[in-house]
Amino acid sequence: MARSKLTKTVVDALEPRDKDYVEWCGKLSGFGCRVRPSGRKVFIIQYRIGGVGTVRKQNIGKYGPGGLTVDEAWDRGDKLLRVARDGIDPAAAEKKKKAELTVAELCDEYIERGCGNKRASTVDTDKAALDNHVKPLLGSKKISDVTDADFKAFMRDVEKGKTATTIVTKKGERPGVRGGAGVARRTARVLSGVFTYAVGEKYLEKNPRGTVKIAKDNENERYLSADEIDRLGATMHEAEHAGLPWALREGAKAKHRAKDADTRRAPKMSPHAIAAIRLLLATGMRSGEVLTLKWEFYDAENGFLYLPVTKTKKRVVVLSDFAREILDTLRKTATKGHPYVIEGEGENEHRTDLKRPWAQIIAHAGLGKVRLHDIRHTFASHAALDGISLSVVGKLLGHSQTATTARYTHFAETALRAAANRVATPLSDKIARQSNVVPLKAAS
Repeated sequence: MARSKLTKTVVDALEPRDKDYVEWCGKLSGFGCRVRPSGRKVFIIQYRIGGVGTVRKQNIGKYGPGGLTVDEAWDRGDKLLRVARDGIDPAAAEKKKKAELTVAELCDEYIERGCGNKRASTVDTDKAALDNHVKPLLGSKKISDVTDADFKAFMRDVEKGKTATTIVTKKGERPGVRGGAGVARRTARVLSGVFTYAVGEKYLEKNPRGTVKIAKDNENERYLSADEIDRLGATMHEAEHAGLPWALREGAKAKHRAKDADTRRAPKMSPHAIAAIRLLLATGMRSGEVLTLKWEFYDAENGFLYLPVTKTKKRVVVLSDFAREILDTLRKTATKGHPYVIEGEGENEHRTDLKRPWAQIIAHAGLGKVRLHDIRHTFASHAALDGISLSVVGKLLGHSQTATTARYTHFAETALRAAANRVATPLSDKIARQSNVVPLKAAS
């Protein structure tokens, strides 16, 4: 039976089977569509170099959204088969061509095809890093020419602010794209991921990052002590029920300085802002998870939050009695029909950030430089110090990899040492008392 030409109608009608199979085109010899048991369809070509030798196969690209149309695959397959008939291996030619991509072109392809299951917000962050830092510094360079020395120079340039920009407004200038060590580290990781993608696609044999080390980002993490948590709690209570005292602005003109700062107070802080910070401390959740939390996610009867999508995947948050109390209190005063737990200013919108209230609270509490995200680290560190295993801590935080929780190992070791001392101390006392017993004289 004569094979049909591969058209969109033919390809759409191909059904998956228990094993892979290829539907070959009846018009373009050597062009076909491989169908996986999963239903995934990939266009391929089959050829001999110069018409002789071993039969070889090469993938052209997948079919469907984000892939190729039948016509696009047909054109590409026809060109590659012509190359093979001329005695050139199209796979080698394609690899060489890809190695001549510029870094900018590779970055664009990575954002389009190489981000896998990353969240849309993460992809946006990666794209901004590539557009703002990688393309200006390395964009025109061929990917096969990039070396580990280029990688090191790139990190140094970003750290020194070579790609930093400012935005001019009527009120003056403010930072646009920022540089610095933290930005350099994070962008370098994204760039390394781009080159790892290139290696996986056979564009390069190895990642040009080589042995270049990228320092960890948790060097500036803070873990609030019990005393600091007490001060934080007291400040939040005062902010919510009385308002925080006005602070004098050093260097401000007299007419702009607060009068009678000891008695005058700022307006009471939003109970939703206060509740959001309390929820962060009570659950160890990410601030984005708390701010976008909907009432429909809350199982009040059983004490769970069912988050549909988090940074990594869907997960269940097990709530403490304190966390349930915060949520139940909020629900009593919630705007009727409002979908979000932490209400914002707009109708049916959630609060978008906690920057201003957090800055006011930590200043009044005298906590120094502590980030909102450090509350999550505080939750984890106190859990580990209390003797909770790191595997359980990881589950409470929603970590998908145990390595992510490993940063709290020293807290877990402190808890284990304290437990060992609790066991060993009474035993050592007994041993010490026994060592003072005068041995009996031997019988004569």
